[in-house]
Amino acid sequence: MKAKYIRELIPIMGSLQIVYSDGSVKGYDMVKLGCEWFRMSNDEFHKKYGFNFNPHVYPGLYERCRELVYPKEELFCNPFQLN
Repeated sequence: MKAKYIRELIPIMGSLQIVYSDGSVKGYDMVKLGCEWFRMSNDEFHKKYGFNFNPHVYPGLYERCRELVYPKEELFCNPFQLN
């Protein structure tokens, strides 16, 4: 039996379709992938999903996911504020 490998990554309307060598297809929500990318190392991401991912490749995705994972009020918080 031949090893299955990724033949193509296809972004379609906010999803990422993974086409494998055996013809099977698996889809992922790109925003969810982007947020996961922020939350784990590259090695952890590859172990979980089986492929590398870079949200910088898809226009606006990096910024959108960064805002979801690290909202602006948290980015610029005052560490000396006691609220």
